[in-house]
Amino acid sequence: MRITEIQLKDFRNYTSLSLLPGEGINLLMGQNAQGKTNLLEGVYLCCIGKSHRTTRDQEMIREGARSAYCGISVSRRDGGRKVEVLLSRDSRKRIQVLGVSIARMSQLMGHINCVFFSPEDLQLVKGGPSARRRFLDVTLCQLRPGYFTALYQYNNALAQRNAILKRYDPQKASTLAAFDATLSAYGGRIIAQRRAFGEKLRAAAQRTHSAIAQGEALDLSYRSQVEGLDEYACQASLLELLESRRTEDIRRFQTTAGPHRDDLVVEIAGRDGRMYGSQGQQRTAALALKLGAMELMREETGEMPVLMLDDVLSELDQGRQNALLSCIQGQAFITTAVPISGISGAGVRAFQVQAGVLKGTSVR
Repeated sequence: MRITEIQLKDFRNYTSLSLLPGEGINLLMGQNAQGKTNLLEGVYLCCIGKSHRTTRDQEMIREGARSAYCGISVSRRDGGRKVEVLLSRDSRKRIQVLGVSIARMSQLMGHINCVFFSPEDLQLVKGGPSARRRFLDVTLCQLRPGYFTALYQYNNALAQRNAILKRYDPQKASTLAAFDATLSAYGGRIIAQRRAFGEKLRAAAQRTHSAIAQGEALDLSYRSQVEGLDEYACQASLLELLESRRTEDIRRFQTTAGPHRDDLVVEIAGRDGRMYGSQGQQRTAALALKLGAMELMREETGEMPVLMLDDVLSELDQGRQNALLSCIQGQAFITTAVPISGISGAGVRAFQVQAGVLKGTSVR
């Protein structure tokens, strides 16, 4: 999978951009606040359907403009794709795939797969469970549109069940039971797929981490109150758990069991990475998770996803920079505000970014 063209119009600080990236590493160089991350955000928007930085689409529209446009053309083994996103201050976001408007976000998933890493992704190890659940969900949604649907339906049912709990009336007990059935049906599917993917990710991330961290041990485990390996066992276990905890849920005004309470535990050198890992160890572990997910996406789809590294290399020492670069396969976009040694060769294309304008290209 390779992006052949990126088009932006009135997006963030870009008035207009048409970029033909190279097949290998594309190095976006420039000082801070010039538009390097904005360009990656536009790519991510076309891949996932939303920004990695904001939940307000209007924030991505250039100041003074009424609308913004992002378009990504990609070459795949099964043919070309073009994804276009139109943002407006006056209407909802519109997304087109091959010129046809999509009705559901699940119809976008999988057309352009990507793995994105930024300094904020240190929270993937350092932060709370929600960051790690989001990482699993974003990856699985790209691989399996059915997972996206299950996640959407689960979150919708969870919000409604919690609303009932907050103003609980004993006469609504039957309604609560109905939501338990819905939550267990979709939640069991989510947990089973996360658990299976997490086990594959464990092996892939360990290989990558060993290369970057010079043999330091990494371990992952998916933790859930729900038992079972296959979807039906997880569904039965979750339904039983929801029923047994109903009194507690009513007392606490919230649903206390389900995939929204699970975690992917990261251990570094045999200790909880969140509690005991140094910042350097946490960053390396987070990178290993992302690159491990990239490897699994390639195995499952037969296509290497697009890799985006936003100001990451400057946070690593020279040894880890070199080890990370050696792990990169396929097309990658790397931003940096400082010169990075070790990036050279015919497959590297460098772009200078200044005030939302690419000042030219060169092959290093």
